[in-house]
Amino acid sequence: MAKTLKTESGASLIEILITLVIIAVTALIILAFSRNTIMMSQDARANDTAYLAAEEKIADLGTMVFQNLPETSSDEVTLEGIAFTRNWTVDQSGYVVCATVTVSWSSLKGTNRQITLAGAIN
Repeated sequence: MAKTLKTESGASLIEILITLVIIAVTALIILAFSRNTIMMSQDARANDTAYLAAEEKIADLGTMVFQNLPETSSDEVTLEGIAFTRNWTVDQSGYVVCATVTVSWSSLKGTNRQITLAGAIN
C-alpha cells in the first residue's frame, strides 16, 4: 500500500505574525504621509491667507492720504485662527506712491514665515 502525504491547510502562527507586522508597518507609513499632507495643506492655507492680508492692506493704503513720505507702520490681525503681523512702508518714487507690505506668521512646524507684496497705490 502506498502512503499518502497529508496536506495541511491553514496558516501557521509565524505566517500570521509576519502578516500582522507588515500590516502594522504599512499603516504607520500611511499615517505619516497623511500627517505630512495635512500639515502641508495647512501651511499652504496660511500662506494664501497671508497673501490676502497683504492685498487687503495695500487696498486700505490706497484709500488714505499721506502727508509725509516715507511712512512706516504695522499692525496685527488674526485670520482663520492664525496671528499675522503686517509691516508696511509707503514711499514715493517719482510721481508714483508705492506701498510694500510684509506679512509674518509662525507656521505649524514652528518656523517663522513671511511674504512681501508691493504695489502702486495712487
